Amino acid sequence: MRARGMEGDEEEVQSSKTRIFTNKIHKAATTQSVITLSDYVQDLTVDIIGEVVMGYDFRAQLTEDGYGEKGPKGVLTAMKMILGWMFNEEKALNPFHRFNFLRPIMLRYYSRIVDTRLAEIIDSRASTQKPLSATRSILNLALQTDDGPLNPRLRKNFISQVKSFVFAGEDTTSTTVQWIIYQISKRPHVLAKLRAEHNAVFGDRLVEEVLAERPQAALSGMVYTAAVIKETLRFNPPAGTARSAPKGSGFSVLVGGERMRLDGSMLFVNHHIIHKNEKYWGPTASEFIPERWFSPDIKDILAAGAYRPFERGPRACMGKELALIESKVILALICREFDFEKAGFDGVTQEEVYDVSPILPKSGFLPLPGSEPLFTGAVLWSRALRMM
Repeated sequence: MRARGMEGDEEEVQSSKTRIFTNKIHKAATTQSVITLSDYVQDLTVDIIGEVVMGYDFRAQLTEDGYGEKGPKGVLTAMKMILGWMFNEEKALNPFHRFNFLRPIMLRYYSRIVDTRLAEIIDSRASTQKPLSATRSILNLALQTDDGPLNPRLRKNFISQVKSFVFAGEDTTSTTVQWIIYQISKRPHVLAKLRAEHNAVFGDRLVEEVLAERPQAALSGMVYTAAVIKETLRFNPPAGTARSAPKGSGFSVLVGGERMRLDGSMLFVNHHIIHKNEKYWGPTASEFIPERWFSPDIKDILAAGAYRPFERGPRACMGKELALIESKVILALICREFDFEKAGFDGVTQEEVYDVSPILPKSGFLPLPGSEPLFTGAVLWSRALRMM
């Protein structure tokens, strides 16, 4: 989605926040330090989402743990604690985890902190609205359309939507960026094409300057960059989706000629398997090839629903446009400045890393006939090698 009147603002915010990110990477590169990319990229995406959605600076990249929004009562700490206290199906057989009586209490406690803090930020923005031309966050644009004081119903809706952006966007976008860095670090020819495209679009000027002057033209010119992002989302989809079939609905699916009744079940769409199905993607389905996105056959593949990293239909991810712009801006700022290498698991390939921790079928899961074994991921550490 792109809110009307925001043209240029998103890119400017993202480039300024990403420059903080690249400065931190630069510091790590000068000392040849091994870094966990997730820590760096998650803080970056939180800062971008906060500014674009609410016009609020979480200062996640500049704040140490224990202070500000990362403090005991901070919204970022509370969100992290909520994720930590949520039920984890991988630990379902552990009775201490499955029947933890503290879980609902702690979830309510931290949810209250998040709601209270976001309400304070929203109320502050509502009471001190700047002219539309000065602040064009999604929240500000929404407030411009509301006559009179912020009513409780609209306020509650804002809080819910902001939580969706931060919770979903922070993890999925950061995961995507990490996988992009991994994929291009293993494929020098892809990185070379990215650098050539960025040289053509930005020349010897600062990326921030070009994005501030002509954001749409610059982003539209990053055609190969978009293909790399799409191929990474196909190859390493950062999230899945689940839908529930109500009990008594009689919902069923036809699998291999056999009718399976699934009412009362939670249905999970496995993007990893769909995105590598040779029926749609051909014999190169398991290969990382950004150029496939320039093939005339790609329209038929998309029409068949074989590519769905943001899902499809009315329940598709509302932050799709923001995530794609984020990824483009981040790549524009790092590809020509740094080389990265995977650190840890020396000599181990990506696929072998995925195979180190299999998820075995547990009570409540119904593997369909012919389904493939699923595997968890593993943390990949990175080292920024050199500045260009």
